[in-house]
Amino acid sequence: MRERSATLPVLYTGIGLQGASVGISGLGLPFLIERFEVDKGVGGLIPGLGALGFGLGALIGGKLADFLGRAATVRTGLIMMGVGNLGLAASPWLWLGISCSFFSGLGSGFMEASANAAVVDIAKDRAPHALNILHFCFGLGAVVAPMLFPILLTLTGKWWGALVGVSVSFLFTAIWTAFVTLPGKPPPRPEVADHPHRHTVRRLLIVTGLMMLVYIGLEFGFSQWLFAYLTEQRGAGASMASWAVSGFFLFLAGGRLITARLSRSMSVERLLLLLAAFSLGCAAVIPFVPAVPVVIFSCLLGLGFSGVFPLGIALGGRAVPGSAWAMGAIVAFGAIGAVASPPLMGAVADSSSLSAAMLVITAGCVLLVGFVLALPKGLPGAAIEPIEPPDDNSAETPAAAPQEPEPA
Repeated sequence: MRERSATLPVLYTGIGLQGASVGISGLGLPFLIERFEVDKGVGGLIPGLGALGFGLGALIGGKLADFLGRAATVRTGLIMMGVGNLGLAASPWLWLGISCSFFSGLGSGFMEASANAAVVDIAKDRAPHALNILHFCFGLGAVVAPMLFPILLTLTGKWWGALVGVSVSFLFTAIWTAFVTLPGKPPPRPEVADHPHRHTVRRLLIVTGLMMLVYIGLEFGFSQWLFAYLTEQRGAGASMASWAVSGFFLFLAGGRLITARLSRSMSVERLLLLLAAFSLGCAAVIPFVPAVPVVIFSCLLGLGFSGVFPLGIALGGRAVPGSAWAMGAIVAFGAIGAVASPPLMGAVADSSSLSAAMLVITAGCVLLVGFVLALPKGLPGAAIEPIEPPDDNSAETPAAAPQEPEPA
């Protein structure tokens, strides 16, 4: 219990700073485009390469976390994010800025896969609850950091001050990890191919990965185009549109506290179906209503989206307990959705309208419900158990030889 109470705050802080970095990077992008004197299309390579690095980092970092232990990859990811964001804040050249964004994204992927696996290792049966709290911290960072950005900009006059502050916080958190006990290398486990439930496990990992691809594409695409949809299609002011985006992320973060509570009394599959169906209902309304209802249903959509990602990670942890690689692979699928969704919605908006682009979100929610329904049933609580090392004290002691009765 002491290890859990000392370790989880470090992981929660690291993921919260990761969310803050994501929130600030979007606000800093116009300043970077101005500094590098490039158009928006070229400037979009900065977050695009960061998302690519995130996906690769989740795959590589997950494998390394299983090989080297969670502590090494969590610490490495924090340092990479700190150094990468510092380089991005100071970079005078586009190629260096893109490289720093990719490097920071790589570290973010390391952190994502390792932190999720570490939480599952520590929380065990309460992993869905703990993962929802972990990703609540991400959402909290993504909400609070943009609110602080204009304050820091006013006080210092330097847009990169917030990015430097987050970078330094990453490095201090990396130092903090040296003073707590993070989970090390997990015990060995049989290969999926050798397990009697191998077909069910493979299906679970594939379906969960596709579900994450759709979900993260929905979250990222909706948040990127909501402001433009409200201002250009529904005639809302910039202030109302900004509140809608903030409300979406606020309900996304707060909803994870609710799903953390519900995960104690409901199965992961049932809770996922409830969230996906609720999201579909909200997304089906947004393309057809005026500005004020759009704001309301955007907040409710954030509530519906809230628990999908942490519960999906919990499914991966249940299929292959303690495997950071399995969780990293699921996260990498999601990164594909983050890269593909905004351009797809933009192409639909160019060819038709932003209302039609919002119908892409509705269609994606239909797919989300379908993937939840396709999750395999009857999977054991831990499909692939770790191979526990033999206990020296548990070896059977040879039976004592029967003693012959002493002669009278």
